[in-house]
Parts: sequence; structure tokens; C-alpha cells
Amino acid sequence: MKKHILFLFALAIGGIYSFGLMAEEPLSEAEEAICDVVESLDWKYEGKYRLSLSKSTLSVPEGYIAFIGEDARKFHEAVECERDNKLEAFVASDDFQNSIYFSCFNDGYVSISDWNSVNSSSLLRSIQENTEKANVKKRSKGLSTLRVLGWVQEPVLDKHTNTVFWAIDAINENTGESVINSVALRLGRKGFEKVVWVTDRENYKAFGGELDVMLRSHSFDPGYRYSDFSKGDKVASYGIASLVAATVGGKIVKSGGILLGLKKLWGVIFAAIAGLFYKVKGWFKGDSNEN
Repeated sequence: MKKHILFLFALAIGGIYSFGLMAEEPLSEAEEAICDVVESLDWKYEGKYRLSLSKSTLSVPEGYIAFIGEDARKFHEAVECERDNKLEAFVASDDFQNSIYFSCFNDGYVSISDWNSVNSSSLLRSIQENTEKANVKKRSKGLSTLRVLGWVQEPVLDKHTNTVFWAIDAINENTGESVINSVALRLGRKGFEKVVWVTDRENYKAFGGELDVMLRSHSFDPGYRYSDFSKGDKVASYGIASLVAATVGGKIVKSGGILLGLKKLWGVIFAAIAGLFYKVKGWFKGDSNEN
């Protein structure tokens, strides 16, 4: 029973949960393999954890669970069938209604001098186009597809914390459920940390929500903060406007002469499954004492 609950949990987060999958159905060999991975991971709870890639610290609050470092990458690889070496932490609220992803990009100090060239309308079109491209592949595999409705919050730069954030409203075309993808780019001395919060519209809060909680829980270590920049440090070949465009899938950024295609919005990829977390919680907790 425990393995089946773990499988449902992993499967839901991976975006391939099926309402037709019932606890009494036998697991396939591939499903068993996912269970084995998730069960073997080191589940973290309330406490402070070092994020080695970004030289930062994450203080996991009470009421959350987390996978840190290699465990986060193993988890992602198990449920998404691909490895993400930028991912350094996965956090979920213990009611499974919220998931937060921390990814590190050490491309150098990012200037904010070009912020005024950010074009929200163009960015939104890019998000919609790239989401539809992803939907073609999803349909071929029988997975849920997404339709991006628009901005809940257009990109905003907070110069006090050197953080850009935005939020997008999307809908699961198979279930009709609305989901929110909220993203923050926190700038540091060596690069930036990308923080993605996925939830449904009912749980979303523009201020004081899970993204704010996670941003308050995360900090670059002394010497690696944005304000610690020193002459001679590596500077990214792109500014904040180009970074935002690339992060939402709008453009390809040149970095050091190499075309750097930053990934599509993490949250859009995972958004379809945010509303399923609470369904897993009861099964998982009820099974926590089983071997």
C-alpha cells in the first residue's frame, strides 16, 4: 500500500496522474521503479538547508516537506524522465496544494539597467505559443494540456530585494481547472535563483502567498548577495529584460558566445497537477505507519 501511495504522489507531481488510476490496480514495472526512487529519497522537514549550487540557504518552514540537492534532481528525473542539473530544491506544502521549485543559474551578475525594455505583451504571446508547442507532445502521449489565459501579475522588478516576479493564469483543457504559475528571479552576485510556485487560483495570493513565504525563507550567503558584487566579477552577457524574455520562453539568450535556450516556464509544465495534491494527502498520511 505504501508504494502505491508514493506512486500516486510522484505521478501527480509529474503531471501524468489519471483519475482512472485506482489503488487496487496493479503497478507496472515502470511505476514500481518510480515508487522505489521516491521512497528512497531523504525527505526533509522544518529546518535550515544549504543550497550548494547557488551558495544560499533555504529555511524550510513548519508545514512543508522538501527534497534538497541530488534528491530533488532524482525526484524530477524519476517523474519527468529527464534530469535537471539546475534544480537544487523541491518544496511542497504538507497538504500538497502547493509546490515550489528552486533552480540555480550561475551565468554571472545580471544588470538591471535594461528593465524598461521588458515587453509584457510580447512575452505573453511567447508563453502561449510555447505552451501550445508543448501541448502537441502531451496530446500524443494522452496527457493533460494547458491553455494560457493571461497575466495575473505582469513582470515587476523589486529593486529593494533585486527580485523580478510575475504570475500567469492557465487552464487545464482536460479538466477545466484553473491554475496559477508564479515565478520569481532572485538576483545574486554570481547569477540568479529561479523560484516557481504552482497552485490553483483558489490558493493564489498576490501578496503573502507561498511565493512570498519561500522568498523570505531563501537567502544568498554572505559574499554571494547581489550587493556583494565587486569589480572584476563575471558579468552575464544579458541584462534583466533579456533574462525575463528567455525565462518565459520568449527568446534565445547569447551567453559567452553560446546560444543558451533557457527552459520553458517550469510552472506551466507542472501547473496541470497542482490541484491534485490534496487528493494524495489523505492516502499518504493514512498509510504513514505501514511498512
